[in-house]
Amino acid sequence: MFRSAFFLFLKSSIFTLFYHSLHSSRNNGYAISTPVTDQYAGDGIVSRARGYGMEGVRVDGNDVLAVYNVVQHARKVAVEEGRPVLIEAITLR
Repeated sequence: MFRSAFFLFLKSSIFTLFYHSLHSSRNNGYAISTPVTDQYAGDGIVSRARGYGMEGVRVDGNDVLAVYNVVQHARKVAVEEGRPVLIEAITLR
């Protein structure tokens, strides 16, 4: 369910690839009630950003300063370069 919902979100908002935008995802290791290891292969969703033409950044979602710095960088890329950015925050459930 998580995988299909995420890809549906990206496919339905494909037009955002041509505009500056920020997309964020909180990865707590579970997709609803199932561990993500049972939902999809790979090490998270940030690795899929390149396939959609986005820059992908992974950050420790429990570190406020790290999140702040990543969002500032992502905003700079989105505004100055006009490219979308996906931020994956790894956090606890």
